[in-house]
Amino acid sequence: MTKHFFCIWLLLFSMLSLSGQKKLIHGSVQDRKSKDFLTGALVGVGNIGTVTDELGKFKLELDESISTLKVKMVGYQDLNLDITSGIEFIIFLDETSYLLNTTVITSSRFEKPISESSVSMSVIKSELSSKLNSNNVSQILDRVPGVQIIDGQANIRGGSGYSYGAGSRVLLLMDDLPALQSDAGFPNWDDLPLENIGQIEIVKGASSAVYGSSAMNGIIHFRSNYPASEPYTAITIMPRIFLKPENGNEWWGKNQELDFPYEGFVSFVHRQKMKSWDVSTSAAFTTKVGYNKNHDQNTIRVHGLIRKRLQDRLTLSVGLNFNKGESSSFFYWKDKGLFEGDAGSSSSSKKFRFTIDPTVRYVSKLDYHHSLRSRFYHVYNGADNNQSNQSENLYTEYQLSKNIQAIGIQIIGGILLNQSWTKAKLYSDTNFIHNNLAGFLQFEKKFFNRLILTAGLRYESYRIEGPEYAGGLKVQAKQSEDTVLFRFGLNYKVFETTFIRASFGQGYRFPTIAENYISTKAGGLSIMANPNLHSEHGFGVEIGLKQGFKIGKTIGFLDLAFFQSRYYDMMEFVLNNQLQFQSKNIGDTDIKGLELEFQTRTELVDFVFTTSGGYTFIEPKYLEFDLAGKLLPINERDSASRGMQNAANSSSNENILKYRSKHLLRFDLQIDYKKLYGGISFNYASHVQAIDWLFELSLFLKGIKDYRAVHDHGYRVYDLRIGYHFKQLDLQANLQNAFNEDYTIRPGIMDAPRNLSVRATYSY
Repeated sequence: MTKHFFCIWLLLFSMLSLSGQKKLIHGSVQDRKSKDFLTGALVGVGNIGTVTDELGKFKLELDESISTLKVKMVGYQDLNLDITSGIEFIIFLDETSYLLNTTVITSSRFEKPISESSVSMSVIKSELSSKLNSNNVSQILDRVPGVQIIDGQANIRGGSGYSYGAGSRVLLLMDDLPALQSDAGFPNWDDLPLENIGQIEIVKGASSAVYGSSAMNGIIHFRSNYPASEPYTAITIMPRIFLKPENGNEWWGKNQELDFPYEGFVSFVHRQKMKSWDVSTSAAFTTKVGYNKNHDQNTIRVHGLIRKRLQDRLTLSVGLNFNKGESSSFFYWKDKGLFEGDAGSSSSSKKFRFTIDPTVRYVSKLDYHHSLRSRFYHVYNGADNNQSNQSENLYTEYQLSKNIQAIGIQIIGGILLNQSWTKAKLYSDTNFIHNNLAGFLQFEKKFFNRLILTAGLRYESYRIEGPEYAGGLKVQAKQSEDTVLFRFGLNYKVFETTFIRASFGQGYRFPTIAENYISTKAGGLSIMANPNLHSEHGFGVEIGLKQGFKIGKTIGFLDLAFFQSRYYDMMEFVLNNQLQFQSKNIGDTDIKGLELEFQTRTELVDFVFTTSGGYTFIEPKYLEFDLAGKLLPINERDSASRGMQNAANSSSNENILKYRSKHLLRFDLQIDYKKLYGGISFNYASHVQAIDWLFELSLFLKGIKDYRAVHDHGYRVYDLRIGYHFKQLDLQANLQNAFNEDYTIRPGIMDAPRNLSVRATYSY
């Protein structure tokens, strides 16, 4: 009997031992087409899983009884992997429809397909900069539905007008970190290494609860390209000449002047993986003699990123961005439609700007993602006319995130400290210290594999220490403000390619040092400080539909959105009793509108047709607007009601916010035939109905009212291109503004006439 019990016990022990045996599965995950290793792919079964590292590798310990693994990656088809045949695997994933599954991160800080976002987003791929022969990010942003660049400042769906180089409502990010000039909140577009672009993500609508003060109207996130599995090197040469404008008001080709204004651009890019190292470098040089006289530029920029994988879970990296050069410009023309500046409105500057970005990332054994990232940003703009400024900014942020797969929740939180030091002749020639402390928490929960709910909150605290006097006024030397912001969103997958979204987000913006303390002149115009300026706040709501489709050989998507933005105590530069521009709180405003965006791709034998574009309509209004203000004398306007001041400061009798186009239309068509390709782009903006009334007085600025009276139809700009892909050489020629449209985006300065550019890119 004892022998029988011993045998039974031995058999049970053997079975339990076998069932508890483990095996170590390892391997790599790659893109089937490009063979690039995929970072962040999820490999697992049930509640057991891991993600691939930055070399696409994974390790996973499993029970011997498990025979199948699931492999998932944003933008790729899920794969069920049979693991009974071995322990080492090379896994290839296939892309799903790239139009709906472009991976984005900016909208919620979680990596996801763009179709699952709860807010409107547009994505610019690297191909667009090549299509347009662009060497500056602002040139390609101006082709995105709902986006307009007005004299260097970004305007998304009418959320901003023209603010004289200070106080952007659109946050600029570069590789997850803020890149606005800290004293003025101004985007220096030519700092961004367009030659090494990965993609640009544009979030449309209030995003302060996610990213803070300057994200009140949206976000533009420039993401650099990282090394793939194979090394990549490219050299680009791109000359451009500007031809004579339709109106005959050019300055060149006369009186022994230059025959043609021109622009030259040369860039170099190299990306490579070397064992545990990733290296990405680029450099670009631009020289320009402007079509607007004395709008000249010589600039060199250098960008680099080095990343070291110390182990599977720990990564160190450091980025460097450097920009040095000189430029000149004028603020307004000499007279109607001229490409020359008025006396006294010209300025020149020498710039020196750089960023250093050290980052540490660590993934714990329990799959908690830790990130400590920082950026030191130095700015020196050595301008004449007492307009020089210098600032240093130190931004540090710690993030912790966790994907709890068992209950379908993603959580990310963080704290940050943003501190800047500014000294400038522009700002009463004194020192300022600016501190911003913030904390944020974001949740995302998926239900039934269809409904995604997003919620977030953010605490912001601002402190500014400055002078006791500014602009001749005694002011509060120390200012502080605190606020809490919320956002909510949902995305529901109705059918396989039908997604409904809705969102609510609060907006908030603290005045920049420039808006509070600037004191300068531009020709006959003066801009003065307003130390009593206070912050603006508001909200944005949206409901949208993204619909993918396939009709015959055509695949694509349509995206329709209805939106509203409300701003309280909005800040704008307006005139005071002394006919000086000054940033003031103008009261409450409201912007309603709709936007339709689309992309399609059609393959017919050897032809590929690709289209993209969109239409945006806005209705931007003051909530206080009283035409009686137009009858007031100048010396009574400061004491008048806000509604009367808003009407008095506008050139229009209609209640419409200044410097907005109600209608924007973008369209692009490309046709590829084997290695030959060509395309056409169309860019339309309706007439800007309201500007500052002073700009239409010939006593100050000549010819603007007359020009606007004739050119009251907006602008329609067509660009043509043709190119050929050789084995390692890509040649392309562009004719931009092909029909030589005579137009301005910002009154008082002409935009580019017809121009011809050629791009040659050699890559290996």
